Amino acid sequence: MQINLTKSQLQTIAQQVIVTASVVMIGGLVLQNILSVVWLLLGGLVGVVLWWLDELVGLAYYRRNEQDTELITRSPLFAMVFAVVALFVVTSTDQHIGFGVIWGLSAGMLVEVWSLVTRPEMFVNRFLSMISRDTKLVLTQIQTTQIAVGFTAFELVLLCLWVLRLT
Repeated sequence: MQINLTKSQLQTIAQQVIVTASVVMIGGLVLQNILSVVWLLLGGLVGVVLWWLDELVGLAYYRRNEQDTELITRSPLFAMVFAVVALFVVTSTDQHIGFGVIWGLSAGMLVEVWSLVTRPEMFVNRFLSMISRDTKLVLTQIQTTQIAVGFTAFELVLLCLWVLRLT
């Protein structure tokens, strides 16, 4: 199976890696332990790869089998379960690789949510298609911005909890 990435996809991957690397730099300042930072970076990269595996491999599988389904990582159910798991990992475990995976997936969501804020129809198709199948869901740009701000605030809370837990 050959994977061809578009210029837009490559830019998105670069943005996700930059967001993940920013958190790793914060972790490096707090942890001051190179091995822990390596585990954090490795986890972050695994999270970004998982995000893109769903996009590239999962979507190809669904299309090949002619299934009309959405990507797992872009569903409201995934977002709700992910929030609970992320909160647990950040507050209850000492594994830096685990937080790295959580942050890598979060970076994927964060970059993609913000990239679609100005296009509410695409935002609904990408993240809320499970809901909009049964009812016609229409969001405004203000509403998509509010969703993006809310998600960003949650991610900042996770980051603050993690930093406070490390210190």
